[in-house]
Amino acid sequence: MCKWDDISLQQQLDVLVYDMIEGGHWGTLESWKDKRDTEGLQRELAKKKQIWDQNKLLSVAAQDAYIANSTFYVSFDHRARPMRDFLLTLLSTR
Repeated sequence: MCKWDDISLQQQLDVLVYDMIEGGHWGTLESWKDKRDTEGLQRELAKKKQIWDQNKLLSVAAQDAYIANSTFYVSFDHRARPMRDFLLTLLSTR
């Protein structure tokens, strides 16, 4: 099983951004960006970590596929990639 902390921050953000977009929460992403809300972003990453680490149903292969799918989507989406890059910068400058 791949733990959340075993994947890079960029991959964590790929998964988070993908899940937020698929869940209809683009406004939340924009809010974090507009307000430079590092604390809100970190809280959501902590929630994602808890869910990810508690999920025993996904095999390592399924986890890898989910990460790869998220990264592919975010890398080629004209809104998602700049958002991920901004959030990555926001977290790295803190």
